[in-house]
Amino acid sequence: MTIRTAPDAPPPASDTFTWNSSGTDFNTAASWSNTGNLSNGVPGFTQIADFSVFLNVQPNLSATVAVRGVTFGVGADGFILTSSNSAQLAVGVDGIQASNITGTNTITAPLVLNMNESINQAAGGTLNITGPVVLGGDPGITLTIGSPSGNGTINFTPSTVELAGDLTLVTNVDVTLPAITLLPAPPFTAALTKNGNGTLTLTGGSSYNGQTTVNGGTLRVMNSSGSATGTGAVVVNNSGTLSGTGSIDSGTNTITINGALSPGADAAAGNPGTINLASSAGAGALTLSSSSNLLFDITNTSTKDLIALTATQVSLGGGTLTLNLAGGFDYTQQYTIISGVSGLIGSFGSVTGYDSANWAAVFTLNDTDYNLTFTPIPEPSTWIGAALPLAAIWFAARRRLRLSGAKS
Repeated sequence: MTIRTAPDAPPPASDTFTWNSSGTDFNTAASWSNTGNLSNGVPGFTQIADFSVFLNVQPNLSATVAVRGVTFGVGADGFILTSSNSAQLAVGVDGIQASNITGTNTITAPLVLNMNESINQAAGGTLNITGPVVLGGDPGITLTIGSPSGNGTINFTPSTVELAGDLTLVTNVDVTLPAITLLPAPPFTAALTKNGNGTLTLTGGSSYNGQTTVNGGTLRVMNSSGSATGTGAVVVNNSGTLSGTGSIDSGTNTITINGALSPGADAAAGNPGTINLASSAGAGALTLSSSSNLLFDITNTSTKDLIALTATQVSLGGGTLTLNLAGGFDYTQQYTIISGVSGLIGSFGSVTGYDSANWAAVFTLNDTDYNLTFTPIPEPSTWIGAALPLAAIWFAARRRLRLSGAKS
C-alpha cells in the first residue's frame, strides 16, 4: 500500500481551496475555487480542502491525494466525502477541523493520519468518520481527537484501523476502534499510547505487537475473540483505568496495573462483569502495584466482577481493593476475586467498601482461585465475657500453687 503524506511546512495563509460543487470529483480542478488567486487546481500537499456550503453535490475521491488539512465551515451541513477505487485521503498537520455549529458532515473515504494532528468539531455540530484509517508513523505521531475544553459530537468509528508506526492517541471524547492491525509491509513494531480523559473502546482482536500504555482515561476492552491489545506488554499508569468484558493476551509480555482495574462493561461502579487476562511472562506476569486500585462489584456469588486468568502468575504489591457491595450482601459466602492463578505472591495493602467494624477480610488461594471471605469480629462485650472466666481460672490455679508451696 502506498501512503502519501502532507509536509508540515506552513502553507500561505490564502492557500485554501473551497469546494464549489461544479462536479463530484475531488480530483478535478473545476470542482474547486481558490481565494488566493492561485492557478486553478486540486488541493495538494500544502493546501487546505475546505467544505463550507453544501449545494447537493457530494465530493468523491477518484485517486489518492494528500492535503495539509480538511475544514468544514460554519454553515457546512450534509457533506459526505466518499471514495472510489480505494482512493485514500492523507491529511497533514492541520488535521480535520469542523466549525459548523449545527448539522452533520461525514467522511467515509479511507484516511491516512500519520502526522501530529487533531480532529475537532465545534459545539452543536456532528462529525462522523466511518471509513478505513491508517494511523501512526515513524517516528511516532500524536493524534488528538476532541478538545478538553468542549466539543460537538465526534463519532470516530472507523471500519478498519492499521498502524503504520507508533501512535499516541489523545482521546478527549469517547472513541471506539475495531481490531487494530499492522500495515502489511514492511514488518515493524508499533506501540499504542492512550492519553486524555475519554474512553477508548477496542472491539476486536488486534495484531499489533508493541506495548499498550494507558496514561489517562479508560481503555475498555470489549472484544469477543483474540487479544484487544495485540501481543505486546500492557501498562496502565496511575491516572489510567483498564475495564471491559473482553480479553487481553500479552503472550510472553507482562500486564502491569499502576492505576485502576475495573472488570465489567462500564468502569463505573455497579456494572459487574468478567475481564479475561493472560500472560506467560512468569513471575509477576500480572502485577497490581502499590498504587493500583482494583474496583470490584459484588452482588452475590454469581453476579459479581471477576478477573479470569489463563495460567498466569500474579504479583500483588500492596495496592487497594475497593469493594462495591450490593444491598443485602451476604458476608458468610466465599467470593472468587481472581481465577486461573498459577502462582501468587504478595497481598492487597488495604480493602475498603465493606463493614470493617464487624467483619475482617480474609484472602486464600484455593487451587487456582484467589478467594475473599469474611470472618466476624467479636464485640467488646463478648471479649470481656470470655476473658473473665479465663482470669478466674488463672487466679485459682495461681492460688493453689501458692498454697502447695506453703505446705511444703
